[in-house]
Amino acid sequence: MNFSVKSKILVSGLPRSGSTLLGNILGSGKNVEYFFEPPLSSAMFNVIDQMDEKIFRIFFDNYMQNELLSPALAGRGLNFNSNDDSYIYNYKTKEEIEARMSKSWRASELRDLTINHSIAFKTPGVSSQLIQLMKYYPEWNLVIIFRKYEDILKSILVKGWFDDENPNLITPFKQFGNSLVPLSISDAWNQEWAELTPTERSMIYMNEQFSALKLLNNYIRVDYEKLIKTPTQVIHHLFDGLAVNTTSKTQELIEKIYVNPNSN
Repeated sequence: MNFSVKSKILVSGLPRSGSTLLGNILGSGKNVEYFFEPPLSSAMFNVIDQMDEKIFRIFFDNYMQNELLSPALAGRGLNFNSNDDSYIYNYKTKEEIEARMSKSWRASELRDLTINHSIAFKTPGVSSQLIQLMKYYPEWNLVIIFRKYEDILKSILVKGWFDDENPNLITPFKQFGNSLVPLSISDAWNQEWAELTPTERSMIYMNEQFSALKLLNNYIRVDYEKLIKTPTQVIHHLFDGLAVNTTSKTQELIEKIYVNPNSN
């Protein structure tokens, strides 16, 4: 199944690198349907090398079309919790959403709508799987956001994702003895993981992600530091490369960007 849309865009990179900010701005683009870290995407990517390509594509394409894109265009499955990063009004106007919810949509109408829409979603922390994914889907536009190493490290440590006492560990993970090791970590670290400090674990995780990104060459790079210092220039350059038009919501989000005076 190869569903028909104007274009397909994936935003990735390391967690805490600014992908939420970039994703929201991208989601504000005209006729861009954006999804914040779809629940199954990370799990699917982490088993991509264990599945037959045909089977993977069937599940992935149907998930994109029938679980994400079509329901969203029909006003179903949207997040109206204003406390969440995936809150729909973070990147769409109320007028646009109210128009979707003004009627009941037939499947044939939704198929006609998707042709003029772009689908975009962000899933960070899957760098090792992106090479295989892009082999399967060369038509997807891959956007990678980069941020200074020390800033990402400090932010991950603050989140406590690699602290055994923190219930909010990076998922999906594998259990090795009493340790919960993220699937994205190579098996070579399984035996040592329990003895490592949160800082060591964070750096191993980051280094493996960056090593995988070095093997990619077919992506659009966005630098977080340039994004927050010259957002209009960076966003217009990105949108031009993706053939996406800005909206009033795009400008509103750009104007809210500020430079944090506190350095890590």
